[in-house]
Amino acid sequence: MHTIVLERIYNKRKKSSGLLFFMILILLSSCKTEEQNIVLTTVHYQGRTMGTTYSIKYEVAGEKIAKSDLDSILMALNDEVSTYIPSSIISILNESEQAEFKVTNDLYFKDNYNIVADLYKITDGYFDASLAPLVNFWGFGYTDKDMENKDRAQVPKMMAYVGFEKWSAVNDAKDFVISKPIKGKLDFSASAKGYGVDLLAEYFEGKGVSSYYVEIGGELRVKGVKHDGRKWTVGVNKPEEESGLTEVSKIVELKDESMATSGNYRNFYKKDGVTYSHIINPFTGFPERSTLLSATIVHASCAYADGLATACMVMGKEKCMKLLSENEEFEGLLLFSEDNEMIQSWHTDGFDSKLVEL
Repeated sequence: MHTIVLERIYNKRKKSSGLLFFMILILLSSCKTEEQNIVLTTVHYQGRTMGTTYSIKYEVAGEKIAKSDLDSILMALNDEVSTYIPSSIISILNESEQAEFKVTNDLYFKDNYNIVADLYKITDGYFDASLAPLVNFWGFGYTDKDMENKDRAQVPKMMAYVGFEKWSAVNDAKDFVISKPIKGKLDFSASAKGYGVDLLAEYFEGKGVSSYYVEIGGELRVKGVKHDGRKWTVGVNKPEEESGLTEVSKIVELKDESMATSGNYRNFYKKDGVTYSHIINPFTGFPERSTLLSATIVHASCAYADGLATACMVMGKEKCMKLLSENEEFEGLLLFSEDNEMIQSWHTDGFDSKLVEL
């Protein structure tokens, strides 16, 4: 009985297969025509946020996303995590001398706290958001940058309340309560730009944008391909003090991923013949200087790429190579110079396919 039914169905299908195939061709042809008629507009926005610049490009077939919508997202983030805004959640936390601090009415603070906590674990403490007192002390934070009469004997005293292991948080359905050292302070700046990039990228995702480039202060995330079908192409700056912002040492192709670069050749100053880098070692309390000139990290999340790139500069070449080799989530490119010789490079196996010849 079942065989007869199947045969009848088969014969019926066979008779109508030509008509069905013809109908499919018509539908496909119609879809193709409609797609060809779609006109994509490339939108480019530029502005300032987090003390730096941003550049956004995306392609849209319909109504444009207003620049003001994107700016409002970044402003809301700044209002919570900027140490330069006295009324921000992080500033109020840093000024608090209570052992516990309850976070309320936030949109982004918890996310940022959890990201820096995660990066602390991933890097075995080399990424440490509690370094704020030392970052300020060395003139790279949100306080006075006057370096006159700095007493290095203060560093060991500050180390007593620096160290993210001294912080903890309880996050239940109602509250997010942070336990902290009385003089402890946080600074999310080593991952916040990347987080801002992720925020805007996710906003585009929610709007159905399938092709975009979002960059804040050099940290970036891309989706899809450009209008000409090619991948997004970005440059890794030459890690030299005198090099211009447009001078690159490597060119990288990206698709559906984030990239961040950290180096010790831009944000530094010299005093009495000594060079002070903005990269502070959380284990010594002093600025770090090594043969590693820059670290470029590729990851799905720009916040994590941003944070790990900074941590690599603290870890140095060998430790960074080991971490990247053991962690398949991240791809990395390191530029270094030993004994003042020519700049050399090392990269993970997965990074090789992203490199484009100059």
